[in-house]
Amino acid sequence: MIRRTCRELPLGGHFILLNGRDPAPLRGEIAAAWPEAFAWEYLVQKADEVRVKITRLKAVKPDSELAAGSACA
Repeated sequence: MIRRTCRELPLGGHFILLNGRDPAPLRGEIAAAWPEAFAWEYLVQKADEVRVKITRLKAVKPDSELAAGSACA
């Protein structure tokens, strides 16, 4: 679902990811799959709540063009 959201987000568009802990591994996956295509801004950083604003900065490759194992899953 996150991969589809990343891929379908319009340039300049964003979404807010709400999680119960820091999704830092996801940030690494997004950066590996689509280098420099997304900005990552923490809006809330609490022990049990993290909100991250993810903004699309440039075009991304479709999943079919990604290397195996690299995608924002």
